[in-house]
Amino acid sequence: MIPTLKAYILGPRIYRIFRWSTSLLRRKVGGDEYTKNLLESVGETVINSVNYACTFSYYCSPVILYYMHQKGLITSPGQPTYIVKFLLTVWMGVICAYVLRGFGRFINPEYRTFLGVLQAAQKNRDNREDIQLYDFEFHAWPRDFHWSESDVKSDVVYEDLRDKTNIYDVLSWPSQMIQYFLMHGLGRPMAYPGSVKLLQLAMGPAILDGRTSLIEKNGLRAKLVSEDGNEIDTMFIDRRGDKNLGVGNTLIITCEGNAAYYEVGCMGTPMKAGYSTLGWNHPGFFGSSGSPNAESEKYAVDVVIRYAVTRLGFPVENIMMFAWSIGGYPASYAAMMYPSMKGLVLDATFDNITELALNRMPGFADGLVRQIVRNYLDLDVARHCINFPGPIRLIRRQRDEIISVEPGVPDTNRGNTLLLSILQHRYPKIFIKESVEFVKKFLGVFDVRGQAEIIRVSNQDASLNEARLALDTDTPTFPLDIGEEWTVDVKKSTALYLSRMHMDHFDATHCMPLPSMYLKLPWQHKIKTLKED
Repeated sequence: MIPTLKAYILGPRIYRIFRWSTSLLRRKVGGDEYTKNLLESVGETVINSVNYACTFSYYCSPVILYYMHQKGLITSPGQPTYIVKFLLTVWMGVICAYVLRGFGRFINPEYRTFLGVLQAAQKNRDNREDIQLYDFEFHAWPRDFHWSESDVKSDVVYEDLRDKTNIYDVLSWPSQMIQYFLMHGLGRPMAYPGSVKLLQLAMGPAILDGRTSLIEKNGLRAKLVSEDGNEIDTMFIDRRGDKNLGVGNTLIITCEGNAAYYEVGCMGTPMKAGYSTLGWNHPGFFGSSGSPNAESEKYAVDVVIRYAVTRLGFPVENIMMFAWSIGGYPASYAAMMYPSMKGLVLDATFDNITELALNRMPGFADGLVRQIVRNYLDLDVARHCINFPGPIRLIRRQRDEIISVEPGVPDTNRGNTLLLSILQHRYPKIFIKESVEFVKKFLGVFDVRGQAEIIRVSNQDASLNEARLALDTDTPTFPLDIGEEWTVDVKKSTALYLSRMHMDHFDATHCMPLPSMYLKLPWQHKIKTLKED
């Protein structure tokens, strides 16, 4: 198929070109920057400059409009005409830049080769090996997987807790409009700054370098289409053939924070530990389309699970979710919807975003903030974890300044509330009032030395606690009816042991990369032996 002139003019930018290695291990190497000729460079410079200006103008539009009004650029006779002429001049200049760039691409043999590979991949899904050698604008990447192509589905019924909207209730229209504009103008950029184009432009070089590193590790990039129509950018690192004692047979699906991308996020932690790893970007984050919210996140992580099982060949039982910060929401949702998962590991994650949102907004807006969160950002991680019957491990940052109500103060960390919500649900007879207060005291200690002293005083005996908590099955149904006849001291001691088994403590701030030593399989109950019976 011969590329048309339109394909050269409107085709995607190429960032880097790789090549297959000549060694026995077929790997992608090189990562050389695509070399533009003079015509391409001039056209690209003009297009990028206008793009940056438009992005900046969008986010600064209130200030720009106010300035123009004050200077009479809108209201004065004849001024709007000059503005229209200026915009038409810019528009004509951009058109010329596109044509110039298109002609430059036409005479560039590397771009001609790329267009041939791209069009072949778009025409035939089985002919996509060579497209992996190019890093280019993801909107042009051919679709690799559609959510409907998988027979995998969840049997769990998820109840939507959002307020039911009545379009005929005229009196509610003002409130709904205010919520909508505040959510999209203020709430979403605050909750998901990674979706803001200015931040993406600033982080572009780092993201590109991170993706290059993953591709050179033989990363497999793919475009998934979720049920709500968003295109999700993913990267898969396969370790099933490595000599890692079978660790690579477990797939870790990572879920990034609110300003992170798989290229520069938490994928490195499971990769260093030897696991097969699948990373993806939130809707609206570099490569992925749409915008992030509670609903789009659920659809996105669901198509990632379906892709992992149907295309990558990992059974649900061999998949473990690993999330950092706000990524705990889609990760916990996936675990709840697919309860046979191997486990759930949440790093620096909160229980519910409501309290954090209220803490960062003025007090008079509390009611409105609660409504916006409920209808648009109901990121209720605790609810998901309570409804997941599998093993869970939490990792708390001791000096976390983001998910703590008081930055850096351990006993205000919302991870504490998440931990207690899980444990109080699973072990209601053990986590009585005295036990909860005892665990809170432990969680409120600033340093490891203080925690060690509490552990010493409580006479923690791991083997004894394991024996007390041993079960007849390896698939327990929560809540468990154990501990009712125990003394208060035994309940307190066991409660502290359970909290330590479900939560690790990392002496760091929120954004410090997590060492791979903390990524361990979550704790599980031992199975009773005949001797224990």
